[in-house]
Amino acid sequence: MIEAAEVTATDLRTGENRTAKTNAEGDYAFSFLSPGNYHVEFRAPGFSRAFLDDVQVFITETTTVNVQLRVASAADTITVLGEALRPATRAFGRL
Repeated sequence: MIEAAEVTATDLRTGENRTAKTNAEGDYAFSFLSPGNYHVEFRAPGFSRAFLDDVQVFITETTTVNVQLRVASAADTITVLGEALRPATRAFGRL
């Protein structure tokens, strides 16, 4: 259960979207969605995003969509800026 995850339902026909947040039990709800097919996306800090396409919503039914979010993997990037160093040259000798 993830509290305060963001859930967005996007109507595939109209592009209209609605967003809800999960509660302490991980539950969320959208009231009065128009019937149709939806893209449903789930996001939470520290977790990989999850989504479902073609979720069908009917006017006379409750649609339940459950997903399991996975812990995001950490990726470190190091960027080095600057010019390449030129090798130093010296002449040594004896007189």
